[in-house]
Amino acid sequence: GQGLRYGGTVGDYLSFPALEDYRLTYIKIRGGNQSVYYSVKDSSGTETKGGEERKIGSAYDSITEFNLTETSVNTEYRLVLGTTKQSAIREMWITYELVK
Repeated sequence: GQGLRYGGTVGDYLSFPALEDYRLTYIKIRGGNQSVYYSVKDSSGTETKGGEERKIGSAYDSITEFNLTETSVNTEYRLVLGTTKQSAIREMWITYELVK
């Protein structure tokens, strides 16, 4: 299949929900388009450490990883599109860490 397609407008995003007692620590994406950029931000638009904007590989099976080191517990984060091109994501893995 073609995977998830979204975007076309700078600032479009996919949202990762706030989970009680958990923080988002990792995002891995397979697939992409040429000249597509992503960053990881909280819901107020603040970029998180490890989520700095980066270009996604254009190869069908390219892998891009975000190792998020300073995310907060109970906080929504977003994978934000930084270009006007439509994005294609074949697979995505996300990891939350329990914080008690």
